[in-house]
Amino acid sequence: KLQGLQRKTMLLSKILPLKIPLMPLSLQWRYRVAVICRFMVAFGLGYVCMSTLSNLGISIFQSLLPKAEAIYLSAFISLIFMIIYVIVSFCIQSLIKLTLISTTLFTVLFLLNYFLNDGMA
Repeated sequence: KLQGLQRKTMLLSKILPLKIPLMPLSLQWRYRVAVICRFMVAFGLGYVCMSTLSNLGISIFQSLLPKAEAIYLSAFISLIFMIIYVIVSFCIQSLIKLTLISTTLFTVLFLLNYFLNDGMA
């Protein structure tokens, strides 16, 4: 009777493998929250920086090129920036450094956009 129970348990474990957590539960949740925060910083702040860079590029290129070419060039540069930004954001190990770098980059782009487009009026 014991051998039959062991056999059924082994068959069941092969069909439905039970996952034994390698990390304590709090570390698993901390890791998941860190990954979600990294995605939010990478794609959320990346999109905001891309939009600000696009507006900045349009205002700079509009004086040098016709309007349509200025928009296309600015959009293309912004898309390349977004791709590089997302790749770099997943290469940076520290979430705090990533947040500081992203916030600083957005602040610089926003101030450049503000002073070049609107002026201080």
